Amino acid sequence: MSLTALLTLFATLTLLCLFLGVMAVTTRKFLFESLIHPVVLMNGIVGYFVVFPAIYIVATGRFRFEYESPFVALAISLAILFGVYLVALFAFHQSDFTRYLSAGPRFDRRVANPYLLFWVGLGGFVVGLLFYLYYVNLNGGFGRLLTVTPRTAFQQIPNTGRYRLFGLLGVFGGFITILSALYPAIASPSREKSPLLWAVVGGASVITIAIAVSFRARMLILIPAAYLLVYLYTTDVITDRHFVVLGSITVFFGIAFTFIEHLLISSAGIWMLFEAAIHTARLQVFMVLVDRVPSQYPYQWGETFLRAILIGVDGGPLRYGEHLDIIATGKNRPGVTLSAMLTGEFYLNFGVIGALMSGVLYGLCLKFAYQLRTLEMGYLVNALYPVLLVGAVLLFPTNITFGVKAIGLRLLPPLFLSVLVVFLYQHHFKQWIQTEAKN
Repeated sequence: MSLTALLTLFATLTLLCLFLGVMAVTTRKFLFESLIHPVVLMNGIVGYFVVFPAIYIVATGRFRFEYESPFVALAISLAILFGVYLVALFAFHQSDFTRYLSAGPRFDRRVANPYLLFWVGLGGFVVGLLFYLYYVNLNGGFGRLLTVTPRTAFQQIPNTGRYRLFGLLGVFGGFITILSALYPAIASPSREKSPLLWAVVGGASVITIAIAVSFRARMLILIPAAYLLVYLYTTDVITDRHFVVLGSITVFFGIAFTFIEHLLISSAGIWMLFEAAIHTARLQVFMVLVDRVPSQYPYQWGETFLRAILIGVDGGPLRYGEHLDIIATGKNRPGVTLSAMLTGEFYLNFGVIGALMSGVLYGLCLKFAYQLRTLEMGYLVNALYPVLLVGAVLLFPTNITFGVKAIGLRLLPPLFLSVLVVFLYQHHFKQWIQTEAKN
């Protein structure tokens, strides 16, 4: 082994030790405060998508792509990601949104009556379910939905993606709205919980997660599953022990789901199945970026962020995943997109400085969600906290478009629209109806 290889290996192992050391110290510090402390959850995400895959790559020497020098690319990538991790911790520690959040309004029963909000959310949920069923039926039915490869190639009839969007808007947004409306009843320690209440929560949860599973997208599944888990924990329905057990089952399901999908619809070998569980893909695509940008491919200077604004618009700039596919394979394959995490998107656009900027954004998002929970701003804000926490945590392994689409479009607008409808009814339409009835 050459001196360069030894130094590269030493640098890689040192970075992994630094990662593990800082993660261990911060987890131990914040774990006693809360199991769902943002830093604890961030450590879990970083460990799963960066540290453990890197350990696996070092131990096996298995690389998915061609690199000029694979272990050098791994060492540089880990150095950048460790810097991003430290920046995220610093941004979380130094930022403070308390003054701004404290000056905001309270979102309590005077804003939106939970009973009325529940029925609005249920109506949106049913409408979304109908759109989902119509979309699946138009494009070949459930048999094709569950087996087509790649999964992104399911839509075979042009211009039917709108039905999928409306379906996910209604189901996911309705699910969040229903649970937000039920928050006062579930969180109240003195209020008896009826079997009907749990039947509604259980039924909406099962349908929502089943729809997410049908699209076979692991991140899409994690959103409702993680949200429900955090929701039950923050309402004291489950204890710390239950949270750990159910959280472990959720993680195991995410891993097992990939195993089962490969076994049923592909002829992948055992190593590919094992790598799917370890999930080295995002780290290795990030290594490709570091290896080939800007030496072979130029920086995009914000183009992928513009694409995030133009969701659903034909033409325009390439998507982040399409750029990655071209950089990694030299092809822009239809229906196939790759991911190199949030840091990869910022690196693709602005280089190392951009990558460090992603750490600032990530830390600020985590701190905003965390401080939102610590303030008494009404039941709606408390119910919204699990959405923002899950969205903020899952931002690291995804990208800006995912955050805009999954959280900014599918979850928050339906909830805000439902609250607005109930608010207008309580404070305007109800009085108008009563006046007209008297006349």
